[in-house]
Amino acid sequence: KRASYYALAMRTSPPPPQYQAHAEAHAEARTSRPHDDRFAAIVVPCSARKCAAPAAKLNGRQLSPGTINRVAREWNRALALPDVPRFRADRLYQGGAFSRAKATAEALACPLFVLSAGLGLVHSATEVPAYELSLSPDAPSSLLERVSGQFDPFAWWSTLAKGPYSTIPGAVTTGTGRVLVALTRPYAGLFSAAFSELPAADIARFRIFGPGIKPHLPENMRPQVMEHRREVDAVLPGMCLDAGARGLSHFASLSGLSTSGDVKADQDVYDQSLIDYRSPARVRRSRLSDPVLRHHVSQMVTAGLSVTAALKHLRVGLGVACEANRFRRIYVEVSRCLPIMQC
Repeated sequence: KRASYYALAMRTSPPPPQYQAHAEAHAEARTSRPHDDRFAAIVVPCSARKCAAPAAKLNGRQLSPGTINRVAREWNRALALPDVPRFRADRLYQGGAFSRAKATAEALACPLFVLSAGLGLVHSATEVPAYELSLSPDAPSSLLERVSGQFDPFAWWSTLAKGPYSTIPGAVTTGTGRVLVALTRPYAGLFSAAFSELPAADIARFRIFGPGIKPHLPENMRPQVMEHRREVDAVLPGMCLDAGARGLSHFASLSGLSTSGDVKADQDVYDQSLIDYRSPARVRRSRLSDPVLRHHVSQMVTAGLSVTAALKHLRVGLGVACEANRFRRIYVEVSRCLPIMQC
């Protein structure tokens, strides 16, 4: 059985210093605008898009392949580097899902926490270094490609939880009301490692948003998943990747939620709010193998299209489905090789 880091930390040591700073920052924020007591906190995964490039040692591409413990030691050494520029977490991350969750947290005057593959559970007011490390299998800096054997999110979390930027999981439940979570499948394992051993009363306060996320969570957290409704696309249009954040944002805007409703009551209010909407027609796009995708990308690079314009042309013009990180990786590979190919 895996030891519970949360329980161990609660028994043997006081909260880390950054936890007190987080509490003080949240208390100051509460005095500046009214807090909605129906919500305690918002948790959202980190985003690949950031406001600054990472230091060379804080790029997952530079990690040497090896066991999870070996990779973790190398990553921890990189995190300890001095004189690395740092940014507030809520300014570092620039992705669409993160930006929506941040706007929702500001509207509710509740704390925002980031679930990061490289830093752990980070309060949005914490100053952190820019880095590049992802749990998405198609990302160029994917941690899954560096770890030999089966990746164990619990083992990785045990390392992150002791890092200089991570706070304790119980920090998200210090307030009153619900803990809203926007989750994607690649981060379901890390989320489970961080929160599944919280007390049952705290887990009951979670409301987890994300299509198809329930099978990827442990049994004790599955009842907290809000069933996804595609009608939310008509209220807040967007991509599949940010569906959880859009569902969370819509839920948080509902006036019919009580201060202490259970999951079933919350689901009923959520469903009722969408009853007059119809989900947009689903756009069906084909998928391409890497070699075929490289052929199309080489033509777009030759034509001078930026990565953003090229991805839009692929999806809208050619009707091809492609995850953004995978497309960016292939675009970079093709851009580097194209001059050689043209010689």
